Order: sequence, then C-alpha cells, then structure tokens
Amino acid sequence: MIYHNEPRRDLAQQRLMAGLATRFAHPGTAFIPGTVRYTVAGYDSAGPDLTEHTLQDRWDSAVGRAEALTGITMAAIRQFPSTDYSTVMEQLSPPPGPRAARPGGAGRRDMTLLTSRELFTEISYADPATATAYPPARTLTVTAPGRLDITIWRQELKFGDLLIRRTETTHPLTPPRDVQPGDTAILATDSGWGDAIPLTIRRDGRT
Repeated sequence: MIYHNEPRRDLAQQRLMAGLATRFAHPGTAFIPGTVRYTVAGYDSAGPDLTEHTLQDRWDSAVGRAEALTGITMAAIRQFPSTDYSTVMEQLSPPPGPRAARPGGAGRRDMTLLTSRELFTEISYADPATATAYPPARTLTVTAPGRLDITIWRQELKFGDLLIRRTETTHPLTPPRDVQPGDTAILATDSGWGDAIPLTIRRDGRT
C-alpha cells in the first residue's frame, strides 16, 4: 500500500484497501501497513520560535526516525538535545529519497508551534470501517500566542508495533487568525476542505 501523507488523497486509497479487506481478508491476513495514524498541530509560518519548543519537537521527531531505522530505543538522548539542530537533523535523517511535499516551501525551523498536537484519525485494516471516513472537524488547543496560518500533519505507518515510516506535510489554514493561549482552533476537515483548511477560533466559549 502506497501513501503520500496527503490526507484527502490517501482517503480514496484507504477506502479501496478497506473494501479489499472486507471482501478477501481472513483470520491471519497481514496488511502492510496495518495501521495508519495521522496527527496534526498548528503553527505560525511567519517567523522562528524564540521559545525553542519547535526545535525540541524537531529533535524528538529526529530521534523517532533514528529509532525506526535502527530498531534501538534511544530514550536517554531525548534528554540531551544539541543546540545545533540543523546538524542533528542531518545526522539522524533517513537515507536520501523522495520526500513529502511541503506547500509554500517553509521549513519547520522557520515556524512557531502554537497548538497542541492532536490525533486526527487512526486507521486499522483489521477493522475496515475505520478507513471509510475522516472526522468532520478537529480541535487544537492554542498554547502560544501568534498568527495561526498553517498546519503540519504527521503520518505514521505501522505493522504491528513496528514503525515503518513517519512523514510530515504542511497544509495552510484559511483565514489565518491571531490566537492566544487558551483559544480553541477548529479545523473543518469535511467536504469543505480544499487547498486550505477552513479555520474557526473559539475564545471564552464564543466562536
């Protein structure tokens, strides 16, 4: 099964695979990947994160890729991130190959993490019904002030407990909104999801 980490594009393939699972699978059938997990977080693409929370997030992601490549648990080094994150990413990146597209060309080191990272959906082909539709919306809790204008989606492909691949792509939000800690960002991921994801902000119980 080939994935692009483009949630809208992947949904059609996931439905196809679910249909095949329903028609032909039997006890013991192996699906590779067997689980597809999407998470999402919101960012400000205009400038760097002076708090370094985004850099720490990149460090954790780099360590996770190294663990997936080697099969070795590296919990200890998560506590000692280097200050030179560009070098760290270079050392812990997978071998060169196709990379997921990032519309707009922004790298995460140039963004500020503004929200919690939340589970969007988890698809298991052992339960084909999980692959038929996405949630119509997802809420993110705003944890830092800024201009919320872009999301980073993380896709994890797993076979049992084995992480096969982790990729990230960006999707813009419309309209961009100024946010404060405690706000709730609501992403509309139903049929209205176009090239940009419709964004609504809830503050003090009001939208």
